[in-house]
Amino acid sequence: MLDLLIRDGLIIDGTGNPGYYGAVAIANERVHILRGDVSRVEAARVVDATGHVICPGFIDMHAHSGLVLLAEPRHEPKVHQGVTTELIGVDGCSYAPFHSHDDFLKFVQINSGLDGNPPLPGRWSTVEQYLDMFTNRAAVNVVYIIGNSPLRIAAMG
Repeated sequence: MLDLLIRDGLIIDGTGNPGYYGAVAIANERVHILRGDVSRVEAARVVDATGHVICPGFIDMHAHSGLVLLAEPRHEPKVHQGVTTELIGVDGCSYAPFHSHDDFLKFVQINSGLDGNPPLPGRWSTVEQYLDMFTNRAAVNVVYIIGNSPLRIAAMG
């Protein structure tokens, strides 16, 4: 049995293709798109979306949550808006790589007016270590670009 079935809505899936009528289901914390007749599909909760649009998830292409997402991994403000993926590292503000933890802490302080200075769950210096911090913790998918700030700090000191 499904946990949730949202049926009879116009699905806009972000591919650029025209919308289509169908259903979105949640089972074991996974999203599934169902096509065809779902009248016999059982779910713990059923939502009739007739006359509504169903969007399985939005991508935030400009997020300043590279630190707050680690401090607050449930990320409820974004999840409640339907965001499922965030691009972090925008505006040159990315949090890896750094040669030293001291350089990292200085950058966090300088950038705190924009991204805050939340308590962090650990330490990292490489991009791989930083991205590992999100694995199995963040409520949204994370896509990362390396901003110019850590690269400039590494080159210029």
